[in-house]
Amino acid sequence: FIFTHPPSARALLEFRYHTLDAARRKAAHAGYRGAMYPWEAADTGDETTPKSIITPNGEIIKVPNGEIEVHITADVAYAIWQYWCNTGDDDFFVRFGAEVMLECARFWASRGSIDSDGSYHIRHVIGPDEYHEDVDDDAYTNLMAQWSLAHGVISAGLLQERWPHHCNELRGQMQFTDEEVKTWSELANS
Repeated sequence: FIFTHPPSARALLEFRYHTLDAARRKAAHAGYRGAMYPWEAADTGDETTPKSIITPNGEIIKVPNGEIEVHITADVAYAIWQYWCNTGDDDFFVRFGAEVMLECARFWASRGSIDSDGSYHIRHVIGPDEYHEDVDDDAYTNLMAQWSLAHGVISAGLLQERWPHHCNELRGQMQFTDEEVKTWSELANS
């Protein structure tokens, strides 16, 4: 849609902004910070992936996708960035996109951990292939999380440089600090 009908792309991404509070609730419920976007979303933005299903023979099968297929959060940030870079729609970035970018970076900073090897690891995920459940350091998830952290840093810098008034408003609303942004940069480079 970015290349064929940008207004549709913007509308789809505005949906992600308008469901940001639900993504924040989901992250908090799972013990994380920022925004954790659902794998399958209701119009409210709440997760609708069932926790389990019952097969025709009565077997109950756990469905962990809604809990650990988390790369969607980085995918949302990536789509916002691509839209903004390709359209130059500053109004969208300032009013909607930047806040989502920052909350996605905040999520990734809380989702993993630095282990004894000094590297940042993201454990217990399902990658985009959906056939390998509960894996550690899925390549796609890790790379997209790294991208999201790095672009959260870039977004904070752009806000401060180009739209300082809005940056200060977001700092107050979100209570993000230069120290937090520095942590995102360190994690993106670990």
